[in-house]
Amino acid sequence: RTVRLEDNPAFEALSYEWRDPGKSHSISVGGKRFRVTANLWNALHNVRHETEARAIWVDAISIDQTHLDEKSSQVPLMSLIYRRARSVLIFLG
Repeated sequence: RTVRLEDNPAFEALSYEWRDPGKSHSISVGGKRFRVTANLWNALHNVRHETEARAIWVDAISIDQTHLDEKSSQVPLMSLIYRRARSVLIFLG
């Protein structure tokens, strides 16, 4: 889902290492399929809750990586996004 940062949404942010883009997994977020790196898949698998949903901001999913305009406008906001997160999860692999 799309939210406005100005509305102070409750979310966590995930920081991880991109690593080898050649190895990827398919995931489903909100009914939409995404290809993610193996390291991101491992990170998401490790931080997910079995019984409850959590709102986690992840750059590779939250920023449309195929649209240069969106990437150009969103990447400069990443420091603000991490600061506004309720917590920042760091996955070292």
